[in-house]
Amino acid sequence: MAAVCLAAMLVTGPAAAQSLNMSLLSQKDDYVGSYSDIWGYTSPGGVEYAVIGHRDGTIFYNLSDPSNPVEVGYISGPTSGWRDIKTYGEYVYIVTEGTGIGTGLQIVDMADPENPNLVNTWADKFTSAHNLFIDTTRGIGYACGTDKGMHLFDLHTDPVNPVQTKLWRALGHYYIHDLTVEDDTVWAGAINNGEMHVLANPDDSTLVEAASWSYPNASTHAGWWHSDHRYFLSTDERADGRLRIWDVQDKTNVTQVGAYQVGTGTSVHNVYVKGDFAIMSYYTEGVRVVDVSDPTNPIETAFYDTYPGTGLYAGNWGVYPYFDSGVIIASDMQGGLFVFSLNIPTDVPITLVPGSPAALLPNAPNPFNPTTTITFSIESPGPYSLEVFDMAGRVVTTLYRDRADRGVQRIVWNGTDTAGRPVASGRYISRLVGQGVSETQKMMLIR
Repeated sequence: MAAVCLAAMLVTGPAAAQSLNMSLLSQKDDYVGSYSDIWGYTSPGGVEYAVIGHRDGTIFYNLSDPSNPVEVGYISGPTSGWRDIKTYGEYVYIVTEGTGIGTGLQIVDMADPENPNLVNTWADKFTSAHNLFIDTTRGIGYACGTDKGMHLFDLHTDPVNPVQTKLWRALGHYYIHDLTVEDDTVWAGAINNGEMHVLANPDDSTLVEAASWSYPNASTHAGWWHSDHRYFLSTDERADGRLRIWDVQDKTNVTQVGAYQVGTGTSVHNVYVKGDFAIMSYYTEGVRVVDVSDPTNPIETAFYDTYPGTGLYAGNWGVYPYFDSGVIIASDMQGGLFVFSLNIPTDVPITLVPGSPAALLPNAPNPFNPTTTITFSIESPGPYSLEVFDMAGRVVTTLYRDRADRGVQRIVWNGTDTAGRPVASGRYISRLVGQGVSETQKMMLIR
């Protein structure tokens, strides 16, 4: 067990207001409660889909118009309050703790994403699991929270017909509740033991205990890597549970450097990291977004409380922040699918990108109606242009064409074309060109 230092500042967020810097685009409660986890799928053509677990199956929504999600499929499965979902290639994978007909790993073909098709239910090695992770780089699936241990299986060779490559029982047979994989390393939350375990995973059939740590009142549910890979973020699923940020550079001497929680008597659930932000599902406190660019000083930047009630394990179960459009989706156990835009203020300091002549940053808000701010930073002065294109590659408008000095530029686009006419709802591309650089960002306009 690694030595652990807990010296860190705890940052708390407000627990009363409903939202900050997040806009609700839509909500869907088509099956009257009993929802569980959520994940996202993007088709090869760029169309985004929400996939959300329900008591009796899994629901698929087309998010072409985030203000009006359209259900395109429902895959029935074992009845269960727990359902976990991940994607690999053109397939969606689903596990549950339910019993009866249809148990195992459900595999859904998304070749026609408007008609999701259950092509296999793999039950050769396990029939129920609490959580699922897929290393999409190596094509390895991980199922944990089963009655046998943690199952590793090859998806790269044949995504429809997995082959188990390793059944791993931990030393002491501790229960792995959830896990994430990064850089050929498994980070596993042993929630019942209050420990986080680090497992070397050089290939699909090898797991070796490398380190572990614990701390007072630990209830280690899940975790995710910080963007600079020196730090790891974990969550405690319990009353007064919180986000903890760890310096794991020396795995024999792990140090807590930061923490964040909302109110008292509440529990965080899952955490994901995108850029400088940790995005959390925080049960009764909804979706929480925290700036972790300085891991020692996490700052709450945005939130939306999906659940107006009280309690502990109710409300926001899962969140998915990885769509290119910038849309964030979340599942609420009672309220169903929530679709958000994140509206981080654009007046925060922006650091110029070292070694690059210029950089185009994501617009904010995104999605937007009717205006959005496009930001770019200039390291090498010179002539630059900033244009907006539609998805057919046609120029919609030119926002900037001039010499740019070193520094940060912010330009507002009001959703009109060159002639000043409002353009239709849909996806658009901003492109910055000049001084040996050409960068693009996707934008979503919703009328």
